[in-house]
Amino acid sequence: MEARATVSRIMVALAYLCGHVATSVAQDKNPEGRITATFYQAQGAAQRSKAAATLPDKLIGAFKVDPEAPIHIEADRLVEVFGGAKQVVFTGIVKLQQGDFQLRTVALTATYSGQSSFGTGGEWRAEQLTRAEARERVLIISKDGHATANWATFDAMANTMLMGDDVTVSRGKNVAQGPRLRIDLTTGIYRFEIESGTASPQPPAPQIRPQ
Repeated sequence: MEARATVSRIMVALAYLCGHVATSVAQDKNPEGRITATFYQAQGAAQRSKAAATLPDKLIGAFKVDPEAPIHIEADRLVEVFGGAKQVVFTGIVKLQQGDFQLRTVALTATYSGQSSFGTGGEWRAEQLTRAEARERVLIISKDGHATANWATFDAMANTMLMGDDVTVSRGKNVAQGPRLRIDLTTGIYRFEIESGTASPQPPAPQIRPQ
């Protein structure tokens, strides 16, 4: 009964998030009425990619991401963080995609380096994504599995992801749950962690102003 309830929760989460983004996925890269952003790989991505390529196939996990692939973000709205921080907050139905890997959520705070600006057609551009924080209702999808959680932190420099609070991983008929999940996106290997007594790694809510 518990396993069936778990699968039901996963299907509900997938239906909610996938249903809201189905239209945007079918559209072009810069769909009408949506904000898009593009980042290119962090320094050292090529070395991490080559290191992963030397691993035997049996050591490659479900959530492998090509760190050399550009990162695309699509959202309903974008607000700029002020006070000197190089951050933007994407809200609405948000999708972050890198190669075959996707992260979907309803609010994503992106930290970047270098200069940023809006291009023609509403595309927002920055030189390099360094970190992304998804605050609620997180779904990640890869070719070999998917996972849901209440929040996720993507470290683009290390190419790792930490997911927390009621994490569920599904690979075919196999379902696993735990309080926190750490993923090495270079190899795709993941492991559940026991939550420590320290505070949640989520940052405090940033101060923002609408564009």
